[in-house]
Amino acid sequence: MAIVNCPNCDKKVSSQHSVCPHCKVALTELSEEDRKHLQLERWKDQVYRATNFSYLALTALIVGALWWWMAGAGGWVMPPPIPAFVLIAMGAVGYLVGRGWLLWLRIGRGRPDRRKGSRF
Repeated sequence: MAIVNCPNCDKKVSSQHSVCPHCKVALTELSEEDRKHLQLERWKDQVYRATNFSYLALTALIVGALWWWMAGAGGWVMPPPIPAFVLIAMGAVGYLVGRGWLLWLRIGRGRPDRRKGSRF
C-alpha cells in the first residue's frame, strides 16, 4: 500500500482506493455497479449542498426580517434599515436559487438510474 496523489484534486490517497474519497473521481477501472453507485453518491452530495444552501438563505431572510422588526420602537419601520433590507433580499434570492437547484436536480436532471433489486 502506497500513498499517491489524486490526479484530479492532488490530495493524498491510498493506492488501494478505487475512488478518491475527496473528489469522487475513479482512480482505477470501475465495474458498472460501482460506477452507478458513484454516480448516485455524487447526486446525493449535490442534493445535500443545494438543501443546505437554501436553508442558509432562509436563515439570512429570517435574520433580516428580525433585524427590521427590532430596529424600530413600534415594529416594522419605513424605510427598513439597509443591512436588514440587504439580508432579506439576498435571503429571498438565495432561497429561490437553492430551491430551483433542488428542482433541477430532482426533475430536470433526474436521479441516477436505480434498477429494481439494486441496493443502490
